[in-house]
Amino acid sequence: MLVGEGILPGEPLSHINLMRMKTLYLFVVFGVVASLCATQAQQVYYVTPEGGGDGSSWASATTLEQAIGSASGTAEAADIILVKKGTYTAPATDGLGFYFQTKKQIVIYGNCEGTESETDLPVIDEETPIETYLVAPVDENQEPVSRVITIYKGSVAFEGFDISGGTSAFSTSRGPNEGGSVWIYGQGVLRKCHIHGSSSQKGGGVYLSTFEEGKEAGLESCHVYNNSSTGDGKSSLGGGVYMKNNTFVKDCVIEDNVSPYTGGGIYCESTGVVYNSVIRNNRAEKNSSGGIWIHSGVIANCLIIGNQAMSVGAGVQLGSEEAQIINSTVVSNQLNNTSGSAISGGIMVDNGHVRNCIVWGNTVNGGTVERDIRISNMRTGTLTNTCYKVASIVSADAQEIDCIQDDPLFVDAEGGDYRLAEGSPCIDTGNNDSYAVVPMDTDLNGESRIENNTIDMGAYEYHKDISTGVAELAGGPRIYAAAGRLIVVEVEGNLMVYDVLGRLRHTQIVSGQAEITLPSGIYIVRLNKVCRKVSIR
Repeated sequence: MLVGEGILPGEPLSHINLMRMKTLYLFVVFGVVASLCATQAQQVYYVTPEGGGDGSSWASATTLEQAIGSASGTAEAADIILVKKGTYTAPATDGLGFYFQTKKQIVIYGNCEGTESETDLPVIDEETPIETYLVAPVDENQEPVSRVITIYKGSVAFEGFDISGGTSAFSTSRGPNEGGSVWIYGQGVLRKCHIHGSSSQKGGGVYLSTFEEGKEAGLESCHVYNNSSTGDGKSSLGGGVYMKNNTFVKDCVIEDNVSPYTGGGIYCESTGVVYNSVIRNNRAEKNSSGGIWIHSGVIANCLIIGNQAMSVGAGVQLGSEEAQIINSTVVSNQLNNTSGSAISGGIMVDNGHVRNCIVWGNTVNGGTVERDIRISNMRTGTLTNTCYKVASIVSADAQEIDCIQDDPLFVDAEGGDYRLAEGSPCIDTGNNDSYAVVPMDTDLNGESRIENNTIDMGAYEYHKDISTGVAELAGGPRIYAAAGRLIVVEVEGNLMVYDVLGRLRHTQIVSGQAEITLPSGIYIVRLNKVCRKVSIR
């Protein structure tokens, strides 16, 4: 099934279609993560840059290449490889780098101090510096001669690595000129990784594809930057990431990547999901889609900003009826073509659907003319519950439903804060059914969606600032958020803290004052049967 199958332009999204699509996305995005991050280990291998041992402990650590060769896992339990901080150069053999072929299940953790174990894994959050480096081998002229990672029909997960310098400018039956640093053809995921400084004709940084139904590949919480696709032809695609067949990009930053042709940041050939991500300052130097080109799939909860292209869509280009962009903010993208009017700086719709979006301040003609959206002649795109300033809709078959052209009133656009300010016309003016296909109950900022019965337009849901001051609750307790991601509670009694999904995150008996450290987000604090919502930023 293609993403969006059964939905005609302008047709209301039925309950059956919504459930079918949401099931697909949940399977695609979370199935691979769940299966590849099993905590029960079949075998554990310990790796240091020096190696030399059999890998059975830190005292007898082996090399990364030897651990990869020995590990395989089973369908029921993963083998775990723990990798100490340091630099690891990929082997140059066949240009494949660290090579995984038909591995059943392996999870590889970087950023280890050398004390971790199966039950004490490294903890990496957004502020943790990544200090385990996987680098490409180079020749006598310091030019890269290989990829860094190749996964061929295997179930492999990497977490906590800095991956750089790869190239795929070689000939092999397993992906010629695809995936500069990372090439996945199977079931694989990179989590909390940096991928940069690499090049390839398709997927300068990463090439993602699957080989059979039920297998998925993707990126989660990764930073992909300063990569480039190579060559001058039409096959030079995806400066940062190339996606194909049930792949996903989630909670990522894709920036400063370059393609000479199409898809400076991301090129999605088929059935991809890109959400809760920032796509910025990427370039398509000679053709279209500086930010992202997507043929079939969904872009949702994304900020797409500052991208440039030469022709057609500087920010986004939707390539078929199966392509949708939902609840995203597309701003300040620039098209440098000065030759005609059939172009757009923000979103170009070559069939596809724009829903619940804010598309504002995008330009063409080198920044001299405002144009946010264009739906091509003789196409069947739809524009629903979207805020834009200037659009060019020339197709008689296109449909525009419940859109507005009012200033969205960002909190601080000049300062880069594209949340909605109080009084924004984009608050409570989206369409809930349009968002129901997205497998997330939070916005790009990690805060809850549909705050006031009706979803907002754009990537950020409006919330009144409840993160400052001191609140008096019934019965006398006080609760407030403080610096350092703290919830401060002054109360005597039973304290429970839940996240927006209803999961219990903290519980204790308090006498006097308690300070609870939690990640950024919105929480429900229950004190002696009294509840209050608190936001940590």
